[in-house]
Amino acid sequence: MTLTTGVASKPSEVYYVGMNITLSVDERLVRRARKKADALGTSLNQLAREYLERLAGSDDAERDVAELRQLSRAPRGGCSVLYSEDLQHGRSIDGVRIVDPSR
Repeated sequence: MTLTTGVASKPSEVYYVGMNITLSVDERLVRRARKKADALGTSLNQLAREYLERLAGSDDAERDVAELRQLSRAPRGGCSVLYSEDLQHGRSIDGVRIVDPSR
């Protein structure tokens, strides 16, 4: 799997370096995951990268603020379920359950 990391010598200059990591995963799990990735039209590497990006969170402050505003309005509007691919599936915040519709 390749992770992307950025390093800059000047604030306006960014370049990307691939980072390889090694994971210990059961062979049967990898086969099942590759089949699912294939059915989704993507690669296991891409699915892992997207998962890690969601896990680590966003570097986009405006997007984070918008998500927090959306969450803060949900309970007042009588919302008990919030559908989002960007927030943590299964988590409950102030009585609002987050559901990832892609799951």
